[in-house]
Amino acid sequence: MSPGLLLLVVTLVLSISLVESRPSYSYHYQTPGGGHVRVSHEKAGVRKTEGKPSVDSVKANEDALDGYRLGWATGDTDIIIGVVTDTFNFTWVPEDDVVSKDRFPSFFGDFKANAEADGRAKYFMRFANIIHRQIGDTLYEAADWIVDDFDRGSYFNAARDGKVIWDMATT
Repeated sequence: MSPGLLLLVVTLVLSISLVESRPSYSYHYQTPGGGHVRVSHEKAGVRKTEGKPSVDSVKANEDALDGYRLGWATGDTDIIIGVVTDTFNFTWVPEDDVVSKDRFPSFFGDFKANAEADGRAKYFMRFANIIHRQIGDTLYEAADWIVDDFDRGSYFNAARDGKVIWDMATT
């Protein structure tokens, strides 16, 4: 994982803001996904009061991330667009380019063309070091992407309600 993406991941995890604290060791956290978690340090230990996501919800988010990754691996924008929300944005960090869902097919077409330029093999992306983290109802994924003989980098994305809500990648 690139140092920049690692810093971003650490910053996001650490930025789950502590919005309220009490001397009794009760805390209220607002999660990046917009949810809330209350933690009380009582005699019995730490108690989390937010409901746990359903198994179906977690599975739907895993499926969305798997499909999204498959679309990137095979270069199929129809798969990618099929598993993202209408408000989805992809951020290409090297150029600070925020790409909307509508503009994504054009961006991705250019990315694939660059990967295949100069006689390189047909586009295929593989992934390494995939990490998942569930926070509230959102499943986050961080990993490395590799297009052999072209480029490699790291990415960080998230799914909620069975759809990918955002993604950011760097080289």
